[in-house]
Amino acid sequence: MPKKSASYDDFLSQQLREDPELAMAYLNEAYESKDPHALFVAIRNVINAHDGMTQMEQDTGIKRQSLYKMLSNEGNPGWISMCTVLDKLGFSIEFKINRKTGKTRAKKSKTAQPQKAVVKKRTAQKPSVAKKRG
Repeated sequence: MPKKSASYDDFLSQQLREDPELAMAYLNEAYESKDPHALFVAIRNVINAHDGMTQMEQDTGIKRQSLYKMLSNEGNPGWISMCTVLDKLGFSIEFKINRKTGKTRAKKSKTAQPQKAVVKKRTAQKPSVAKKRG
């Protein structure tokens, strides 16, 4: 009997779970498409590749139904919700000057390279502990 092959979704989930650089590139490609729904699908796929919506609900305090709704085709997530989800996935948003448009107020440098907003993988940081003053 031939061996059953894994589905594309299973393959994608495994790749996104095992390779954070690939997950970052995947999110960046979705962002660069300028289609918010493509970005929502990509974020949803990264969430599902890791611990799923139930764990994301526990980590963020955002109800699972709200997560599904905000990342659906009709979704319109708020900025704080989106940043919270990306933060829990270990990513952040970084803004850079897009020199292609020429619509920046920054002084132009002859040596500067074109840059754009990208999703970056955050490095693990140790939580800071505040000392009590007494």
